[in-house]
Amino acid sequence: RMKFLSQISVAKRLALGFALVLLLSVIVIALSIARLNALADATEEMVQNPIKTERFVSDWSRNLHTGVTRTAAVARSADPSLAEFFAEDSKASSKSSGELQKAVEALMYSETEKRVFQEIGALRSVYLRNRDTIFALKKQGNVDEANALLEKQFLPDAKLYAAKMDELLRNQREQVDKLGQAIQENRRTSRRLLVVLGVLSVAV
Repeated sequence: RMKFLSQISVAKRLALGFALVLLLSVIVIALSIARLNALADATEEMVQNPIKTERFVSDWSRNLHTGVTRTAAVARSADPSLAEFFAEDSKASSKSSGELQKAVEALMYSETEKRVFQEIGALRSVYLRNRDTIFALKKQGNVDEANALLEKQFLPDAKLYAAKMDELLRNQREQVDKLGQAIQENRRTSRRLLVVLGVLSVAV
């Protein structure tokens, strides 16, 4: 090897070394761009799907918990006018939850997500039907019937509804955690590769 190098002029050796350094520089740049694009894609995927879904479901869940409290107050109150007082709030909450439900549906990709979402939709239909019935009973002055429906059906069904919402939230948070771990692993691997290539460039 030394004999071979001794037969090459200094200028050619410098040119060869310079070419190798340039080649390594190009590899470093290309690798950096590829890794940065991978990190950007993973971050975008995290923002566009699980994080967005988590926010929608969180807002939807907040509407649910507020609605349960409101309906319980209407059913247990001795004032029949309370149902009329909360009617607009209930209507606005239902509209908001319906819009959130449609937004979440568009983000359901895995079979697990779709299954849980369908179960949530069925429980929401039961929840709305019971809630509207309780409001109607209170407007008619049927306090005992409203309270019976609240205790026997509305609250247990609402609890199941909330539990399914929590399940979907956990699913999204697990996805966020997995993507976050993948991004960190990609970052560590990229750093090691770039350090190795940088040291190799200096050595050449």
